[in-house]
Amino acid sequence: MNAAGNSIDLTHYLEDKGWMESLALSLVGDRATADDIVQETWLAAVRKGAAGPPPSGFWLARVLRNLAARAHRTAFRRARRERMALRSDRVAMTPERIVQRAELQHRIATVIVALDEPYRSTIVKRFFEDVPVKEIARLQGVAEATTWTRLNRALDHLRVRLDREYG
Repeated sequence: MNAAGNSIDLTHYLEDKGWMESLALSLVGDRATADDIVQETWLAAVRKGAAGPPPSGFWLARVLRNLAARAHRTAFRRARRERMALRSDRVAMTPERIVQRAELQHRIATVIVALDEPYRSTIVKRFFEDVPVKEIARLQGVAEATTWTRLNRALDHLRVRLDREYG
């Protein structure tokens, strides 16, 4: 409903779908991001249309360009933060820290190997082989909730053992 109490005709927005998708894809180069930007543009248009007549194609293009620019800024900032985090991690890695990290990884692996089944295989599949929980459940022939329970119990066991040893 718009401000006058009339329902909003969404078919007007669907007429612009093709050029909006093309423009968004040309601006961001990624289909998923382009789809998100088009949807955000439509949402803004519906909100604007609720207060009066549907916005023009020029207005839609401007909103879409602004959203694409925001997506670029967000991606750029995220990449910069990730690079900075990697760089600071490398700088802080002294030979002693590398040895400490390797010893800790060895200790964690030892504790994982000592877990009873099915906890051991569930942890290995999830965190070492990067298998999604849903797939682990299918492979083990159990419900997804059971897999989550196994993961949580295994992690609790690991925490207790490592806290006992390392405080």
